[in-house]
Amino acid sequence: MCHQGLGENFGVRDSRGVIIALGITHQNIAYLSTTSRETVTRFLNKAAKASEIEVLANKKILLKSSFFNKLH
Repeated sequence: MCHQGLGENFGVRDSRGVIIALGITHQNIAYLSTTSRETVTRFLNKAAKASEIEVLANKKILLKSSFFNKLH
């Protein structure tokens, strides 16, 4: 998925992880990652349940260190 690229290009690092402050929608993420909105929603819900990400106010997404650890 495209989150790592978004984090690198548009993310702001803080003590909790990387915040993607684009106010991006599930549909936008689906378009950028060439997948369906439904797949993105399932992925984000699964990552949120695993405490790897957190959806903040204004559609900002916090990528926690556990999210990046899982990618490597």
